[in-house]
Amino acid sequence: MAGVPPQPADQRKANDKLVSHLEKLESYYTPELIAILRSCLEIDPLKRPKSLFELQKSLGKFVEKEEVEPQKSAFNKFLDLFPRFGKKECAPTTIFQ
Repeated sequence: MAGVPPQPADQRKANDKLVSHLEKLESYYTPELIAILRSCLEIDPLKRPKSLFELQKSLGKFVEKEEVEPQKSAFNKFLDLFPRFGKKECAPTTIFQ
């Protein structure tokens, strides 16, 4: 997410640079996602998610809160780019003649 791998936990004990990296990411990602990321990157392994299932539950709660825009079909995306294409006066058969 930051473009570089995080510091190893043993190096972070002496000089933790992760805090500044996460602060930069806060302007790009939601606070919930940053909180999940922080929990996964805790220095103390006992504070990290205990299992992949626990992490999946956290992400599931995050996704449920997000308003997901319905997926548009490729044709509808095409119409967004070329709105006249769908109009009667510009029917597909007349375009290709």
